[in-house]
Amino acid sequence: MTTTCGVRRLCAVALLALPLTCFALPSDDSHFPSSEELRHIKAIGSPQLSPDGSQVLFTVTDATADGAKSHLWMVSVAGGTARQLTYSPAADKRGEHNAVWAPDGSAVYFLAKRGEVTQLFRLPLAGGEAMAYDLKVLPVVD
Repeated sequence: MTTTCGVRRLCAVALLALPLTCFALPSDDSHFPSSEELRHIKAIGSPQLSPDGSQVLFTVTDATADGAKSHLWMVSVAGGTARQLTYSPAADKRGEHNAVWAPDGSAVYFLAKRGEVTQLFRLPLAGGEAMAYDLKVLPVVD
């Protein structure tokens, strides 16, 4: 059984395996970064280990200079190339967030604003587009 600490360590190791050149500061100088340089750094966050322990789902947030949208990415724990799972339309200012694995690992659920409202989406990992759930609250019946 994997402990929470072990899961965090495994996620951290998988994220460290990513090619970090796209997340580095634009200059090679060894100085404290300016505010303008910091606006061009992407951030990695919210790592989630898949139910079978073979993949890590995480978010990459664009630099604030590029709008600071978050997108979902996935990488194998064994290493390799990370792949971007979601792309949001230009009108969406926030991107995708709050992702979780389906219990069987076959899909990823996440929140995103497509149109007027933020909705829950399901992205099947076997292929296909993310589909929105139409959640409704039924009125209480006496």
